This record gives sequence, C-alpha cells and structure tokens, in this order.
Amino acid sequence: MDRNRRTDETDEAARESNEAATHSMVDDGLRRRDVLKTAGTTGVLASLATTTASGAAPTRERGEYSYRGTRSIEYEPVRGGFEYVERFESDELRSVVGRRVVVLDEGRVERRDLPVRYRDRRGPFTVEFEDTAYLASLDEWAAQEAETRRRVRSTAEAPVPSIETLPLYSYASASGGIAERTGPISVVWDTFRDAGQIQYEMQHLDVWSGECWCSALPSKDRFVVLDDGSAPAQHAGFAKGTGYLGAQWHARLWDLPDGRVVAQPHYDVADHCFGLECDFRFDEARATVAESFASNVGDYGVDAKWSGNGSGYGGDESADGWTKVITRN
Repeated sequence: MDRNRRTDETDEAARESNEAATHSMVDDGLRRRDVLKTAGTTGVLASLATTTASGAAPTRERGEYSYRGTRSIEYEPVRGGFEYVERFESDELRSVVGRRVVVLDEGRVERRDLPVRYRDRRGPFTVEFEDTAYLASLDEWAAQEAETRRRVRSTAEAPVPSIETLPLYSYASASGGIAERTGPISVVWDTFRDAGQIQYEMQHLDVWSGECWCSALPSKDRFVVLDDGSAPAQHAGFAKGTGYLGAQWHARLWDLPDGRVVAQPHYDVADHCFGLECDFRFDEARATVAESFASNVGDYGVDAKWSGNGSGYGGDESADGWTKVITRN
C-alpha cells in the first residue's frame, strides 16, 4: 500500500492545503476506487459491462502493471450534487497507452453522499493525491489471471486444493480500453443460490443482533473477467454499517456461468479515504462475510482454498491470497 499520501484541495476562490485528516477512507473507496456511487453506470464504466476491450496494450511481464502518479477527482456543482471526473496522471503511462492521463471514472454524486467535510462546498473543487494504480487492458488482465491460476496449480504454493477456474480480482474501468485492478475475490458460494438470493438472505438477518447486512450506503460498479471474455458488473451486494461516518463492511457479488457466486469483500473506512491512508482489511472482511452467512443463514460449512491473489492490486496489503468457499453441509 502507498504510504504518506497527501490531499491537496482547490476551489474557485483559493487553494486550501493541509485539510485535517480526521477521517480515513476512499469503496470499491476513493483513494479507494469506491469513491461514491453515481445514480447509474455511465461513461467509462458502461464500456466494460459486456466484453473485454479490443486493441490491448503491448504484452508485459507479470508485475509490470503498476504506475506511480497523481490521482485527482474534479467536482463541478449541479442541482442537488456534483458531477465528477476521476483521472490518473503518470509519465510512466505514456509508453503503454500513448498518453500520460487516463480517465478512471465519471458521473454524478448527490451532495448527501459526499464525505462530510465536502458537503458544504458550493463551487468547483478538486481532491488530488499521490497514488499507485494497477492498469492494463482487460485482455492483459485475463491473461495474467490465467497465469496466476496455472502457477498456483503447478507449484507447491497450494497447501490445500486451489481455486482453478474462478475470477481472482475486481476491476474498475478507465478510458481507452484500460481497467484498474482494485481488490481480490475472496469468498465463493457453491450453494445453488444466485447472487440476488444471497443478498436477500444477508439483508434479512436479525437487525437487533447486529448481523443484518442492510446498509444502504452508495456503491460503485466493479467488474470481473470471465473465461469467455466477458466482464460483467456486480449482480448484487450487501453492506453492514459500523456506526461511524459511513464506515461499513461491504461485499459485491457476481453470478458465474457454472452457478457459483463470488464476492469481493472489504472494509470501507469513514468517508472512503479520499487520499488518506486506508486499510481495507480484505482478509478480515472475507472472514466476516463468510462466517456471518454460514452462522446465520443455515447449515453451511466454510473451507479455505489457495487462490494466489494476495497482491498485484491497488489498495493496502491486507490480503493473503486465500479464499473462503461456502458449501451446504
């Protein structure tokens, strides 16, 4: 994870520096790519919803997908909220995509869904911070995931049966056929349920016990890469608030063609980071989701399998490459 990031904010009147870092987070954050959910999937997000991009960037060796640069989110006020554009700028990108700036996201956010410290802004403003982005074409990401699965199957890295055919990461879209890798897939349901059914069951656990995953905070689209070349956005999701300024446990879910369901769980820190140092607690989120489902929904067991996807994504260092597999006892 990148440390010592800074946040520089500008508005139409003056540049403000050293904003108090009293909140930590960006979810799907964002420093975290989950910076806030728009009213619908638009622009670059929509371009990834059906299939991988054509015109892949030049083939690169594993590990050569990270770029150090500046992430910026520009906000323009409109009625009820702001339109925003998120960009990543790096000289390292020029040799790969032919330009040094890529658009990562664009859309609209309601004022009430902004981090607390930005809700009173009346004019345009920009949030900017140093960051590392993991960027490649979807074709490249698909090939890299296939190589990871091959390596896991053929080496002693797998102390227990490994995940062989499942997607390994989630992605956010960017312009020009590029996708940003954001986090590891780490929970699988092999339970003859689809994502919508799992979401319903998690959202209707006992509210009074604190196990109800019924938070309604906004969330952005993320994508997985499948063997058939498609890149669907999540089909469902659920979240459980922790009671502090929007902090929550959150999981996006995808239905797979073979009937299984996969999830990318994480912890959304208050205010989704916005350039501050974040801890998405990937492994803790994995355990929280799997154990909450298995303990409260029915007679299910949880096994661990090695996926080898504990690194190579934008975020922190809290994933270890293991996946929880939920099955009926």
